[in-house]
Amino acid sequence: MTETRLEKLRQMELDRVKSLFKPKMRVLEIGGGNGYQAHLISSWGCEVVSIDIAERPVWPVNYFSVQDYDGVNLPFAENSFDLVFSSNVLEHVPVKNLPLLLQESCRVMRNPQAIAVHILPTSAWRFWNNIAHYAYLFKYVLGYGKTAMMPSLPSRDDAIKKYGLGHLIKRAILPEPHGEYPTALSELYFYSQKRWINEFRKAGLKTEQLLNSMVFYTGYGLTQDISPQNRAKLASYLGAATYAYVLRPDSKNR
Repeated sequence: MTETRLEKLRQMELDRVKSLFKPKMRVLEIGGGNGYQAHLISSWGCEVVSIDIAERPVWPVNYFSVQDYDGVNLPFAENSFDLVFSSNVLEHVPVKNLPLLLQESCRVMRNPQAIAVHILPTSAWRFWNNIAHYAYLFKYVLGYGKTAMMPSLPSRDDAIKKYGLGHLIKRAILPEPHGEYPTALSELYFYSQKRWINEFRKAGLKTEQLLNSMVFYTGYGLTQDISPQNRAKLASYLGAATYAYVLRPDSKNR
């Protein structure tokens, strides 16, 4: 199978935390999508269970079996997993459900050495994505809106016909939020390290490590032809698109 550019980015991010996935570990992946990352983790000798909501997008290629769940309640017994993993998922969990899901992840983690690894977008990614919105908009107005990372986006004329000119004008002024938050600007805070760490703490998880992915990209595919080496250089200067939060249940809360 030929990997997409997005899948290659996900592999770069996953490689930064590969050392945490030991052979024979029982791993739960939350938000498995098409199973691409579960497939990679399984190839490292881990026993992987991948889950996602039933309403997830239909993927043209599926790499690994992904089970349905309701988005909050993990259908597993206590102490079932050595590692709980998610990649670019928690920002899409409804705000009211996030504490419940994190508490559920604590419940299914084995004592005393289990960890959670969550790869999450950064404030730097949100900032540069806001800037990229206007560069992308310029291309879109000229009729060059589709990219390899966003092939399903309707053409300019189709979008006007479907949503109306007013909708496009509104979209032009302000980019839409990426996740379950009010605005793209508010995500500058919601994707900050301080905010994520506080959410984990409230759910009974302490942050043991914060790993820079050393990958730079925007959600508009404007950097799709940049080499991994140059992505790492840009991440050093402009900020990484994601960080990996390595967490452990706080013994005080168990």
